[in-house]
Amino acid sequence: MARGQKKNTGFSEKELELLRNFSPNTSSKGMAVFWIHALYVVIVPIWIQARVHQYPVGEQMIYLVLGTLLQAFALQFAYKNVKNVQKEKIALQRTEAVSAEVTAQVGTKVARQELEDRILWRKGEVAENESIHFSILYNNCIYLGLYLLFSVIFFKNWAPLTNYTFSIIVAAGAVAGISRTK
Repeated sequence: MARGQKKNTGFSEKELELLRNFSPNTSSKGMAVFWIHALYVVIVPIWIQARVHQYPVGEQMIYLVLGTLLQAFALQFAYKNVKNVQKEKIALQRTEAVSAEVTAQVGTKVARQELEDRILWRKGEVAENESIHFSILYNNCIYLGLYLLFSVIFFKNWAPLTNYTFSIIVAAGAVAGISRTK
């Protein structure tokens, strides 16, 4: 096939849009939301280490930057996994409400097939947004809870760098691992 030519899939543009709505891929907007949330959530351990454990932030900046990036990657991975599982469940739960909403908006002005397509599109949009936000909340709660548990209780007597390193590895690793089991 020559460069620039589209592959003929046999689907119309509307059908392709519906397929994209229900694919497990996360939109670029969703990925940006995931990365932003992951980056600001993983900064919380730095603040805790600096204030509670008296971690010398200026002297250990390379460890903090590496730890932050690794944690953000693990959280983003977990966000995506949980979102994919929850999207289907949310879509099933919101079917009646979305159908009523779309029917109230367009009424009997459109053909039945067009109405069903609009309902499917809106259901995918609602499920995408709700699953993104649920995934962020769910994973952040688990991550911060585990981090506090290990940092403040289990590793509290360890040296600050060791405490930070093991706490973030356990918390981020557990969240990424838990996300794969759903």
